[in-house]
Amino acid sequence: MKCAVCQMELVAGSVFCTNCGARVPAAGSSEGQQTISMQRERYDIPQASMPPMPVGHVVPTMPAVVPTSTLAILSLVFSILGVVALPLIGSLAGIVLGHMARREIRDSYGTKTGDGIAVAGLVIGYLAMGLVLLAGCAFMLLFVAAVGTSM
Repeated sequence: MKCAVCQMELVAGSVFCTNCGARVPAAGSSEGQQTISMQRERYDIPQASMPPMPVGHVVPTMPAVVPTSTLAILSLVFSILGVVALPLIGSLAGIVLGHMARREIRDSYGTKTGDGIAVAGLVIGYLAMGLVLLAGCAFMLLFVAAVGTSM
């Protein structure tokens, strides 16, 4: 038995053609001709028979997945580490990696994604860096006040 759309040889009992994906009408059903004509219109297949596709030919149906920038992910990870465990080093690394990731994404012309992740890494990194600097200033003020009162 052959597929009515692409003329590929079918395995007995198949419901769909393994080559073009067309539904194989059940034997003796009235939907057969209507289904075939709708599939030919859908795939822009002329009424004349198409030459069979090579065995193992796969028609891509899903768009390619665009990878996320590794630098953007590292920026977010180091920025979070700057808040949690490594206040100065993690924040600084998150900020530097965030800027590098944004440049990499901008220069890739759509072949890499992750700008939002890089921006999140930058925001968290700058906030953590600001908190570290505020805590350092507060510590210095307390130290100066403590030394000044003891004299």
